[in-house]
Order: sequence, then C-alpha cells, then structure tokens
Amino acid sequence: AEVRADIVDSERLLKLLGLIPLNSNLLEIEARLLELSTSGMYDYELGALQMLDEGDEVSVKQEAVYSHEYTHLLQDANFDLSELYKSVNGDSDREMALQALIDGEATFVESTYAMQHISVDDVTDLVAVDPKDRAVLQATPVFLLLSLNWPYSAGYAFANATWQHGGMAALDAVWRDL
Repeated sequence: AEVRADIVDSERLLKLLGLIPLNSNLLEIEARLLELSTSGMYDYELGALQMLDEGDEVSVKQEAVYSHEYTHLLQDANFDLSELYKSVNGDSDREMALQALIDGEATFVESTYAMQHISVDDVTDLVAVDPKDRAVLQATPVFLLLSLNWPYSAGYAFANATWQHGGMAALDAVWRDL
C-alpha cells in the first residue's frame, strides 16, 4: 500500500511538472516496464542470482546480462548490499548515488566483459531490442526512460573514470568509503 501511495504521489508531481502527460497512469507504465524481456536479476535481499532459462543455448545477451548480475552478487558478498541500502534509507540523494555505484560498476564490468569475450559479429544480437519491448519503450514518457537509465549511464561514467584513475583498487576504495 505504501508503494502504491508513493507512485500516486510521484504521478501527481510528474504531471504538475509537465514531465509526463496528464492522461498517464504511472502504475500502469511501471507495470509495463517490469514486463519487458528480462533474462536475469540478482536479488540482494535473498542473496539469489536468478537467470531465466531460454533454451539449451546461452545467447550473447544472456551472457552479458549474467556478467552484470554476477557483479551484483560479488558486490553483495564483499560489501553487503542490504546493509548499504539500510544505511541510506530515507536519503533520496544517497539512495540514488548508491544505486548508481551498484548499477554503474555492474554495467562497467558487463561492457568490459563484452569487449573481451563477445565478437563483433555478435554485437548486433547484444544490442537488439525485442519488438514488443520497443513498443513499450516508445510509449513510455522520455523523462521516465531517462530517470530509469540514469543509475546505469551516470554510474557507468563514474565507475569507468574511477577505474581509469586507479583500477579495481580505486573502485574497491569507493565501496569502502561511500
């Protein structure tokens, strides 16, 4: 019930600011986005890496997603994501910064993995968007897409810059002193 109330409040604010159309239903938009093709996720509360089985062959996209999600598992094992989330609870700026570090580093590792292990011929498969997902994305207000992507893009830029200046030791230092 609390999550629904937060979504209703967010919808009201986004409409007042003109960031989403007045006839939008944020709950429906978020539900459609959650239904997008997802091949895996790491649940830090359960400590479980979950990958959807899509047949006998592992696709290039699944391989890349696995490297991203496995990074979350390693982050949790080394830095206890549950405790980190608890430590920033209620401070939206710190929550967003933590989310950017988590997803940015995982995106950095995924990109590095892809550059080292995925052939140029397979890049098209890696970046392909399922047509039904494309329709959902095209129907989603741009502001929401940008805000959902922010932890990945800004976090990647931060992780990459940190790594450029000191490698994994520098990234680990960020984790140790948020």
